[in-house]
Amino acid sequence: LDAAGIPIRTGLRAQRLIMDAGRVAGLAVTDGDGKTLNIRAERGVIFASGGFTHNPQMRRDFLKGPVFGGCAQPSCEGDFVTIAGEVGARLGNMSNAWWCQIPLDQALDNPSVPTGIWCTPGDSMLQVNRFGRRFLNEKFVYNERTQVHFQWDPVHAEYPNLLSLMIYDARSAREFAGYAPIPPLGPTPPHVHSADTLDALALKLADHLKEIAKRTGGALLADDFLPQLKATVARFNDFARSGKDTDFQRGQTPIEPFFHQFGPQPVLNNPHPNPTLHPLADSGPYHAVLLVAGTLDTKGGPCIDGNGQVLDVRNQPIGGLYGAGNCVASPTGPAYWAGGATLGPAITFGALAAEHAVRGISPDPERGA
Repeated sequence: LDAAGIPIRTGLRAQRLIMDAGRVAGLAVTDGDGKTLNIRAERGVIFASGGFTHNPQMRRDFLKGPVFGGCAQPSCEGDFVTIAGEVGARLGNMSNAWWCQIPLDQALDNPSVPTGIWCTPGDSMLQVNRFGRRFLNEKFVYNERTQVHFQWDPVHAEYPNLLSLMIYDARSAREFAGYAPIPPLGPTPPHVHSADTLDALALKLADHLKEIAKRTGGALLADDFLPQLKATVARFNDFARSGKDTDFQRGQTPIEPFFHQFGPQPVLNNPHPNPTLHPLADSGPYHAVLLVAGTLDTKGGPCIDGNGQVLDVRNQPIGGLYGAGNCVASPTGPAYWAGGATLGPAITFGALAAEHAVRGISPDPERGA
């Protein structure tokens, strides 16, 4: 860009498209002082502006369940959904996202959290819902694991897994230190709740949930949470000693032991048969982190064709308008192909869009894009 003499403009926010005879001819933007600038475009306008993770209304309107934030940058507020919608763009894939669990207390402080929970760290660790019961395979891949939060109970009209309580002991706190959300060794951060016994930990969590109930939809611990938690821990410890999690098959998918070791430090040798399972200690301290559904970013928005052209509600290209990345309806649908799946489609369709805008044709498949 520097070699071609093309200016890079920052500190501007896209507001609306400039149209000329039904074709996109530029973009109206505002600067930090609210002044409107019109930027003309001869060939087209390409959006790569991110999803709508940090637009609470769009999250409520479109996503498949309650989402408390994510690790997309704060400017991902869904501007392209509104801007392209004004010129008749068709929307797609709006209920899907690149999912990850996030620490609730961090999200309540700032919904743009530092990181998602990629692989839940720890071996002497389990996740339970507000009823004190395990409800997922804690080591399964993040995109699919997170969606268990959206299970709906039609009888009681609630999301029973809205909150997950990640409970672990001193072993996991030590051996997995620095592997989010377990903090590095040192002062305990606010998102970690600790106590010397499970009884005391349950009481502390119950009080904390009461304090933040207005911000979570009123989620509280069930009356029998403590006895259910103790029964769950006992059952989990039996699984750890035998090496077989007969409830959720933890550690049996090949990716799980790999992710389990992918932390900032080597994991202490686990003498039990399954490296992802270790009994929780009989005595404290015990720790808990509240986890909820979040996103890396959303992946719904205006639909595009194979050239990155935005389509209208009649499935026809809107001349001069293109999109790539998380601001458009992702070709992945609900799936998460692999690590980097947010980046690969963005780079690919960004290149296709640029080729089409400049040349007016699709790239030669023999030459590649």
